[in-house]
Amino acid sequence: MTDRDYAAEMRYIIDRDADPADGPYVPRVAASKIVAKLRETDPEFLAAWLDAQAEQFVWQVINDRDRSRRSHERATAGRSTFAKAAQAFEGGDPAALTEWLDKSRAQLSAQVRQQTTGMGTSHE
Repeated sequence: MTDRDYAAEMRYIIDRDADPADGPYVPRVAASKIVAKLRETDPEFLAAWLDAQAEQFVWQVINDRDRSRRSHERATAGRSTFAKAAQAFEGGDPAALTEWLDKSRAQLSAQVRQQTTGMGTSHE
């Protein structure tokens, strides 16, 4: 085991090679250059730093995946609800779209009510 502080050393390298004070840069390009340089000049350090960061990297991938799934579910939930109502309407249920619209209006009304409750008294 070594006493090297891989995180601090990498931070120094990143700060040195991707310093905003030196002008604009593209993070992906800067990262590519840093990795290429380390592969050539200090591959042992690069491997040790990657190993020390492995848990963080895996956590970040899991976190990004979960956030993407939640975002997709939020973005498509309303559309799928409407699509089901539209399909039911096309299938002969004349009330399907009315029910969907009534639910949407009720949710909007509740949001507005929640946001505006007490506004009249807050400006006295």
